[in-house]
Amino acid sequence: METKVSFATTKFANAETNLETTTLETPLARLIRQRGLKKGFVAEYMGIWPSRLSLILKGSSYMTLAEGLKAAELFGVEVRELLP
Repeated sequence: METKVSFATTKFANAETNLETTTLETPLARLIRQRGLKKGFVAEYMGIWPSRLSLILKGSSYMTLAEGLKAAELFGVEVRELLP
C-alpha cells in the first residue's frame, strides 16, 4: 500500500481497492474556492506575489499578520478563521 501525504492533498492508494482521493484545504484555499475568486485577484488584494499565495494555499508557508489581516478584510472573516 502506497501512502502520500501533504497538507494540500492526501492520496490513498491500495492495490486491492481503489480509494478516492481526499483533498484537505487550508481555510484560505477553501474560502477562495467557495467564493469563486481568482487567485491572482486575491494575491493582488493581499499585496503579495501569486507564488507567495500558492505557498500559503499549499500549507508550505504561513501568512504574516499583515497578509492575514488583508485576507480577513477581503473575505469578511476574523483572522483566526484563516488559521489551519
